Amino acid sequence: MDDATGTVAQAVFRTTEDTRGYLVLQEGLVQQWGIPLALYSDRHAAFKYNARQKPVPVETTQFARVMRELGIQQIFALSPQAKGRVERMLETFQDRLVTELRLADASTIDQASLVLAEFLPRFNVRFAVAAEQPETAYRPLLDELSLTETICLNDTRKYPCWMSSSFAGLCMRLPYSACGTQGVFRRATAFRSSSNLRITATNATLPGFPH
Repeated sequence: MDDATGTVAQAVFRTTEDTRGYLVLQEGLVQQWGIPLALYSDRHAAFKYNARQKPVPVETTQFARVMRELGIQQIFALSPQAKGRVERMLETFQDRLVTELRLADASTIDQASLVLAEFLPRFNVRFAVAAEQPETAYRPLLDELSLTETICLNDTRKYPCWMSSSFAGLCMRLPYSACGTQGVFRRATAFRSSSNLRITATNATLPGFPH
């Protein structure tokens, strides 16, 4: 929800609340509106490292890394009451959107997503208000910034070429052409965005492919 206007800037249906879902949400937000100055959220594990182990890792979560690379400040609510506007909006969704889904006889995520895409503009027209300052606070997306390498699951590791490695639930084996002189990866980085998996290894980029 946009703080200045109350506009629901982006929404998606997911089977579970997880990091990949929030990255999909963030990617849609940036593509449609631009890069926000700050993000106010609860302390869900996708957003914040909540374990008591010390010291806290520098890169606390994948989502926190994305926020840092986009230059978005993270602000965490300390209680549900601190997110009062969002909670009230969710209550409205649970009433109005559920009714819309029932009337459309939506029974799958794809069907529900179509209903949501038609519902959100009408919802915003009715409930959003004009901002006190008309200038947008969203920053434009820079040409040199690659969303597929920024808003993604990112992992760097070492392993021999002849062995497989798992990443984000996938099992992959990289070709020998990307190996070092001794047939061993010095370093391989996988970038998994909402629509693509791309791997960079030994100063060479392997072609991306859908997943």
